[in-house]
Amino acid sequence: MDRADIEARFRAYIDNINAARFDAAVGFYHETFDYDDQPFSRAQMRDLFAAVQAMVPDSHVEIRQLIIDGDHLSVRLRRTGTAVMPFFGIPTNGQPAALAEHTVYRFRDGRVDAVWAVIDLAPLLAAAG
Repeated sequence: MDRADIEARFRAYIDNINAARFDAAVGFYHETFDYDDQPFSRAQMRDLFAAVQAMVPDSHVEIRQLIIDGDHLSVRLRRTGTAVMPFFGIPTNGQPAALAEHTVYRFRDGRVDAVWAVIDLAPLLAAAG
């Protein structure tokens, strides 16, 4: 895959997440892949997307920076929305919030086979008191 293919696939992936087309979004990944050095599956990723959507129905992901180097894509994302229930155990105050996410994806044979992600939950923790 060349840089343009990787970028186009990633942008389509984010479009699918934002449109809650999770079955399409998980096609970005191999059937099984590593997520932060742990085995993960498309089904688990689809469940994770659905859980986030349930917690933050108006969730929106925006690409802030995207860097491609060989078979790796690094991205800085901004996720905005209003949580309607605790976000992975963090109480919410009903106010809109923005989180930063920094993720590296590794491609093999046209799909992602490894992901390393860091999500900054500090804004939610601060709002929770």
